[in-house]
Amino acid sequence: MTGASASRNVAALSKHHRHNKAGHDLVYTYENPEKRIEKFIELTPKGKRVINSLEDLVTLSLVPKATSVADNEEPSTKTEELR
Repeated sequence: MTGASASRNVAALSKHHRHNKAGHDLVYTYENPEKRIEKFIELTPKGKRVINSLEDLVTLSLVPKATSVADNEEPSTKTEELR
């Protein structure tokens, strides 16, 4: 990814996008005080909420789904009822 592409994408995720358009307000940037050409990027509170929501969704999708067959019931009995 080029530096220009990275800057555009970071701008879209920050509060103000290019051409004075509103961004997503997920990150904010600030200069490295020791080396002003470098920029740091951190999540905003909104960005942290989005990440937490995504993590929850991924976790839920990895949890095995509960089956409709009761623990004490034979699977074949339930299958026959569905037919």
